[in-house]
Amino acid sequence: MRRLAQTKRSLQALIFALLAQASNQAMCDEGIAEHVDRAAREPIGIEAGYVYTQGKYSSTVESKSTVKNLTLSWTAFDMDFQFTTLYLERTAPAGTIIARVKKVITVTPRIVSSSGAGDLSLSVNKEIFTDPATAIAVNAVGEMKIATADSAKGLGTGKNDYTVGLTASYPFETAVVSGGAKYSVLGDPGKIKVNGIVEDIRFNNIWSGYFAFTTELTSRSNATFSFNMAQPSGTATNYYQVLELATSYRFSEAASVRIFTSKGTNQNSPDWSAGLVLSGNF
Repeated sequence: MRRLAQTKRSLQALIFALLAQASNQAMCDEGIAEHVDRAAREPIGIEAGYVYTQGKYSSTVESKSTVKNLTLSWTAFDMDFQFTTLYLERTAPAGTIIARVKKVITVTPRIVSSSGAGDLSLSVNKEIFTDPATAIAVNAVGEMKIATADSAKGLGTGKNDYTVGLTASYPFETAVVSGGAKYSVLGDPGKIKVNGIVEDIRFNNIWSGYFAFTTELTSRSNATFSFNMAQPSGTATNYYQVLELATSYRFSEAASVRIFTSKGTNQNSPDWSAGLVLSGNF
């Protein structure tokens, strides 16, 4: 069980970090929460990831994006901190913002390709309850998306987002069941020009949540099945719903890799996405 916990801790990618704020999978990115012995954690970690996503999102044409991310994490004051930076490449209808795809297109639009630095994100995670008898754990999480991406290129909204929430986990001998819920206050871009097109973009604050089941395959590997869901961030859009299947392999106590693929279940979700994350601790 300790091996499973250590592997999962090193593979947490952006709560809302790798996928959430990283691409047009805006709200998927819930990290899998679980109880981990803090004394066994390494204080500093680094993750490098790559994600490819495509989907029509109720449009007549597909939007495509690739995301390269670098995440630094450290443990101090009995809390876990993460800092994530992104580089985005996207091809989408002109006027579309990559982080919140919401446009309904009825005619063939002008397609635009752009690339550049994405938004930065900061997060903090603190265990607030644990039951020694069952190892059930509850964590409080806080996140901030700093709007550093160029909204004129459609790489971000140009506004900061703020998120708070709770996650919980229940470990078995060789498996972990976890879930969580978060509330996000989304910055409202208003009237902005995106790829030369003036848009009046209004966002609602949203609730999001996830459920995940992780099981140990071998002493060095595990698999995770998860379901992520979020309220619509705008009018005339559906809930965001994504199923994800992931597997991870631990090369050593300090290094691991995670490979995943996901599938949206409605029009406001990506058709599919895939990626990998390399992690190290020291």
